[in-house]
Amino acid sequence: MKSPLCKLQFYRPEKPHKISNLQFCEQHYDFWVMIRKDDYISKWDYFWMYEKEIRKCPSCTYDTNEDYYSLFFLSISSGAFTFSFHTPYPIGQDQFPAPASLEKVVHEEQEGLFRFGRGLFEEEKVIFSEKSILQFFYESLEKYHITLQQPYVLS
Repeated sequence: MKSPLCKLQFYRPEKPHKISNLQFCEQHYDFWVMIRKDDYISKWDYFWMYEKEIRKCPSCTYDTNEDYYSLFFLSISSGAFTFSFHTPYPIGQDQFPAPASLEKVVHEEQEGLFRFGRGLFEEEKVIFSEKSILQFFYESLEKYHITLQQPYVLS
């Protein structure tokens, strides 16, 4: 996707994968219980503290959802306006190019609840309706002859 108005990048955080269905073997479970006596440690904190050992353990089990926390970062700029869209990798992987082909987002974490900014407030939605943003987005794609691998539908 190349355009003077449109830029598509990829953001991969330090720990991009989602770990779920975590089950410790007896040895790792017993050690977790022992260290919890001094201070509460969730099983997820314990996993990240001893990640290398647990990943090597043939008896511990877990599921990994690759790049679950990674994002496609689409920005559209025209004049004084810039619109940014963050699409989770699992949702956008079929519509956008492979992450390896995209420029990487270099990002310094900001304080607060949102890593990249925030959603629109209700009163701002009057000024920037989803319909007008989508119209601007599709007009930009058409104007600069940009095609997505598959039509992208915002839900």
